[in-house]
Amino acid sequence: MDSWLSKLGNSYPRKEIELNEKASKAFLDKLRHLPHNKKCADCGMEPTVWASVNLGVFLCLRCGSIHRGIGTHISIPKGCTGTYLWGPDELQNMESMGNDKAEVMYGGRENRPSDNASDETWKQFIIDKYEKRKFSKVPEVQVADLLNLDDKNFRSDKTQNNEAYDHLQFSSTHESKKMHKTDGGDDFFSQYGV
Repeated sequence: MDSWLSKLGNSYPRKEIELNEKASKAFLDKLRHLPHNKKCADCGMEPTVWASVNLGVFLCLRCGSIHRGIGTHISIPKGCTGTYLWGPDELQNMESMGNDKAEVMYGGRENRPSDNASDETWKQFIIDKYEKRKFSKVPEVQVADLLNLDDKNFRSDKTQNNEAYDHLQFSSTHESKKMHKTDGGDDFFSQYGV
């Protein structure tokens, strides 16, 4: 069987990833357009066209390009537009973190370089923010607690907490979930016209 490997290292049957491509892209677009994800997690510019799938943040074109150069031990960038396929693990990570939780966890908003600062200055800021956690006000021992926050108490604009992945048709050997119907009888993505 032909398999597809996510940027997070999980393997899925390629056919299932391709069959779910449209629904996955629609869900990713919905996440990108939530108020807390519309602006780049690093510089605050719009639109967000890149993501760091391991960090769970949405990025603008410039910052996404800088993330591509800092090493995958810090950030694993991926385009949100174009021909990239997205796996359920990547989508789940993007939903569970998002730019608002990342701001609480990594900080940095008040330490941003100026918009016209060099790429090298921005690169150092991004390394300081994510690898060195220089701006974080959250002790590392509390990071797990932050990641497990009840999203209903954290976000007022949350779509449908952790249900997106129940509705994708993945049956791979990885720990993916089978599709099922919501209480209303429609699958999750139909509420978005997909």
